[in-house]
Amino acid sequence: MLLWFSAGSVSQPPGPRRINLLEAVPLLKRAVKARSFQFLVIFPNLVFFYLFVLSALWGSPVGNRNIAIIFVWILWWALLKTVLLPLGGRVWCLICPLPAPGEWLARKTITAVRYLEKPVRGLHHHFLGLNKDWPNGLSRSIWLQNVLFLVLISFGIILLTRPVATAILFLVILAATLGLSLVFRGRVFCLYLCPVGGFLSTYSMAACTELRAVDPEVCKEHKEKCCLAGGERGWGCPWEQYVGNLDRNNYCGLCTECLKSCPKDNVAIFLRPFGSDLKLKSFDEVFNVLIMLMVALVFSVTMLGPWSEIKQAANVTESRQLVSFLIYVGTVISLTVLVFPAMFLAVCRAAQRLAGGKVTWKEVAHRAAYIFIPLGIFVWIAFSLPQVMINYTYIFSVLSDPLGLGWDLLGTANYPFKPFHPETIPFIQGILVLAGLLFGLSRGYAGFTDLLSSQRERIRVMILPSLLALGVVNVFLKLYMG
Repeated sequence: MLLWFSAGSVSQPPGPRRINLLEAVPLLKRAVKARSFQFLVIFPNLVFFYLFVLSALWGSPVGNRNIAIIFVWILWWALLKTVLLPLGGRVWCLICPLPAPGEWLARKTITAVRYLEKPVRGLHHHFLGLNKDWPNGLSRSIWLQNVLFLVLISFGIILLTRPVATAILFLVILAATLGLSLVFRGRVFCLYLCPVGGFLSTYSMAACTELRAVDPEVCKEHKEKCCLAGGERGWGCPWEQYVGNLDRNNYCGLCTECLKSCPKDNVAIFLRPFGSDLKLKSFDEVFNVLIMLMVALVFSVTMLGPWSEIKQAANVTESRQLVSFLIYVGTVISLTVLVFPAMFLAVCRAAQRLAGGKVTWKEVAHRAAYIFIPLGIFVWIAFSLPQVMINYTYIFSVLSDPLGLGWDLLGTANYPFKPFHPETIPFIQGILVLAGLLFGLSRGYAGFTDLLSSQRERIRVMILPSLLALGVVNVFLKLYMG
């Protein structure tokens, strides 16, 4: 099984290697085609969202006694990195509660389809608000998401320790999605602004599932393009994706509207090998991959390292050391945006010459950066999983007292703190980091197959990026295992 998921072709795995989940599990197909499907999977999260906001604003100010901190930044973050993203790609975008109210408001309905026989501006639907298109200069770019993610992680320790900061973040995002839904068409916040959406975009390239056309030729011959323009059973894609051309996971939010709107029943969800989408197409994606890897390093140093002065500098609301905080933020930004990207781009230029100059250094950068997607995913798992192993008892405590009002609904409010086999954590982290390196190098090598026909050339172009990846891995191993 491990070998099967580490293999795969450069773009999509060949047909026999993909499993059509909607054919294999007919009940799943029936579920995702139901108009109520999105609402039913979003509504529980929406209830939890408002509970978290209430708890963060009026509950316990102590992080480990507040359900918003424990569930969002420990449990949800770990599940996102270890399960949802590697297996389901952008499946979180399907169930995320934050953009849902704005989408329902713009559509003027929660589950029904408001279909227009005569299309308006290419869509068979009309939305509440101005219905403007996102500016062309900002389309198909995650630069804004990269910037907003860096802003978010600059205050990461504050978010992890101050429930009110988490509440403010949630409410700001909710207000932004509501406002943008009345100005622009589709999920522009999710596509271009969501800080989490940026790394979901690039990391989903390695996910074990994909939404694709069953037969792209059927899409080409179908003139109506209902997946994009909308149909009687489904809305036009709010992510502005045409299934007939879909060959990567990056910008598909798995909303399942195309599964409903397609009259040809030509859209399906497939199980596929891990690391199948191998082509980064622009430097905003490359920088996102590099930023995510360095942020994992920063968080590991800050939260897991023995250097208390770094943690104090990051937690300015507690230390009150503004100068130290600004130095910390400057160091983080310099490492993630300048130092490591400069090292990577220099390596790519040298690798291009080492391979004989048959491809441009930009092409080398776009393919070599893929090494850091599987590596980044496994490094984030190595960072997140121990957080649950150490702090899982707090989950039982806050479930019994979700608002921090002294309740004991389940009799577990005072559940004793007992980490789960903490002595195994360094070993687990080491195995995960090395597995990430193995997957990264194997899939990175595969990404050069269509650029360099010679095996010798592919090996030569991989030497320097591989050494850079090995250097990064050694830093993580030293940090995690000593």
